[in-house]
Amino acid sequence: MKLGQYYYLGDLYHFQENRDSGGVPSFNYSVEETLTSMDAFEAFAKEKNAKVYIQHSADDFNRLPKYPKFLN
Repeated sequence: MKLGQYYYLGDLYHFQENRDSGGVPSFNYSVEETLTSMDAFEAFAKEKNAKVYIQHSADDFNRLPKYPKFLN
């Protein structure tokens, strides 16, 4: 099975809802810088046609390819 590009996000997005809405948590140091990072990441992921996984998302964790299926 060919995996392609995978990106695992730490704290850029905490949940899929943040990604869908472009929402930034109130405790972020700089909302403006976070929004800029989100835009840059989304453009990069689209260019690479990447699968994106959000670290804090149980749904994303459960979608991860499991060993040994992910091996070529």
